[in-house]
Amino acid sequence: MRCVVHSLCELGKHNTACFKFLSDTCYGFENHHNLPEVLTLSGPSGTGKSAIMRILKQRLLDICNFSKKQADKWVLFVNAKDYVTDLTALWNTIRDFASPPLEKFFLAKYRLVMIDDFDKIPPSR
Repeated sequence: MRCVVHSLCELGKHNTACFKFLSDTCYGFENHHNLPEVLTLSGPSGTGKSAIMRILKQRLLDICNFSKKQADKWVLFVNAKDYVTDLTALWNTIRDFASPPLEKFFLAKYRLVMIDDFDKIPPSR
């Protein structure tokens, strides 16, 4: 049985703890090439969740020193609002990104999928 590490960072008026958590996440990745399997940023609208995810994405790419072509194969950033009326397309996009084997020149043990506005996905029926 595989343990899923789920990290939660709650944003609000005082984001010091969240920024420390993200800094620690980058440090762990840089020094141990380890990331939580699921990282959830939550908080009220306008608190910077999307901006923080984009910064985290760029920081991880900088650590890896990936070219643009390599970065596109390692990280997928999607906005769930674009798929509200067609959830199958969202899941297909993620599946297609995660499915193909990585080229030999590109060594990574996982791929990174970032979904913005995940709360816009309607509950299943």
